[in-house]
Amino acid sequence: SAGVGTLSGGMMATTGVGGPPVLLYLLSLNDPPNVNRANIVTYYFLTGFLLIAIVLAAGVAGWQAMARAVVLFPAMVVGAWLGGRMFASFGSERVYRNVALAILLATGLFGLFRHLLLK
Repeated sequence: SAGVGTLSGGMMATTGVGGPPVLLYLLSLNDPPNVNRANIVTYYFLTGFLLIAIVLAAGVAGWQAMARAVVLFPAMVVGAWLGGRMFASFGSERVYRNVALAILLATGLFGLFRHLLLK
């Protein structure tokens, strides 16, 4: 757990994307899907709030960024709610894990290709 946290923190500090190691770690555990989903949603909500607080305290971003976060927060809540509704339709733990890993892979590939194209 400490290694995953260290890797995630390092990735968050250098790239702004610290979630993938945590998600892979959580998905590798034997917890039931509803526990995994709750942990993932909690992770993103907490890290989002902490990141906003740190960025504002450090003076890296101003109130414009905070206003943007306030505007986007309802979308995050609605997305979590819709995800919860869709979660019930997965039916099996295997389908849930495969969908979660596919989304994680797609997100990673998107970030990689975006980075390569912006160079």
